[in-house]
Amino acid sequence: MDAPPLQEENVVDRAKVEHYQRTGCIPCFRMVERSAMENDFLHWHYQRFRTRVANGAVSMSLAPDDEGSSSNISVAACSPPWSELRFKAHLFLPWLFDLLVGSEVLKRYAETMLLTEDERELQHSSVVEHGEEQKAGKSKIKHSTPVVIWSTDFCVKPAESKAFFSWHQDSTYSRFRGDQGVTVWLAFSDVTERAGPVLFREGSHRLGQLPHDENVGQEGNMLAFGQTIERDKLEAIRTDERSFPTVAAILAPGEASAHNFFVVHSSQANQEHVDRVGLAIRLVRADAAILEDAQQEDLRCDAPRMRRDRVTLLTGRPEDVHGFELENHFWEEGERVWRAWRPTEEFGRKEMAEWKKSMDREKEMYFEGRGEGQQKYK
Repeated sequence: MDAPPLQEENVVDRAKVEHYQRTGCIPCFRMVERSAMENDFLHWHYQRFRTRVANGAVSMSLAPDDEGSSSNISVAACSPPWSELRFKAHLFLPWLFDLLVGSEVLKRYAETMLLTEDERELQHSSVVEHGEEQKAGKSKIKHSTPVVIWSTDFCVKPAESKAFFSWHQDSTYSRFRGDQGVTVWLAFSDVTERAGPVLFREGSHRLGQLPHDENVGQEGNMLAFGQTIERDKLEAIRTDERSFPTVAAILAPGEASAHNFFVVHSSQANQEHVDRVGLAIRLVRADAAILEDAQQEDLRCDAPRMRRDRVTLLTGRPEDVHGFELENHFWEEGERVWRAWRPTEEFGRKEMAEWKKSMDREKEMYFEGRGEGQQKYK
């Protein structure tokens, strides 16, 4: 099945962006063309992916290095379980890579949502200075800051199950500030009120990082550590519906929601007769690898000045990314140029080797000093 058509116009909905800047979230915007949904593109590919994993068809053999000898991670073939393969699948699924990296809508929304206040002011001044016209609530967005895909993960809530996500912030274990990261949640299935949609507390991003309690092993909680905002803090938010109104992300396939890493959110049990399926796309500014003093202390080790996460470049140039290691661009020292890379074979040898390197690095950052929660991960 061919990749879905890309959005033709390089535009974002200005009203939705302004809503994000005020509330820290966008409950719904269309990311994939409706014409692609008519062909059941997302459902078809997702079901094929799950079937291959369930049938044990995913055989991973890490490729040897360029010299032909075995590298440190070149080990015997193995079949990673779904609990691992649901993360960073865009590195070994060409259709998913193209869906994300080829999406002009995702790029433009990402660039706009991750602008700092100073950058927004500069952009506004530039628009006024050059007298650019704005059409019907939409505005063309000039590139401002490079954005990378820090991670992706399929969020599958089984039909008629008690599985839920407790009230939390994405910043807690990612260790990115709210203004550095945004989660875009792309629906692969219909997300109704009964399906346990993501619930946002609008405006809660203004509270900054909140303390969390851990409930490892809590029945039904799909978060790695059962992390939940401390009871007193959460109760204060829950009882202040006026300041922090609750909004549900009701989505059709191909639609997405977006939220700041500081936004307080959760989702409850899926009461529908079908699985609730979505892809969480974690986007961060390309300069987010630069650690501040407080962030370095939080890493509980003699941390380097830069984070070492492996990321996929979404917008901007490779040379504008600092600290992060790129998954889809490689520096050729001999020719002194950047070479772009994309997966070309599902579960291919090279693809799975890159995926494993990225997963090892991400778990190293996410589970530093921890021995629990690694099966469920985030």
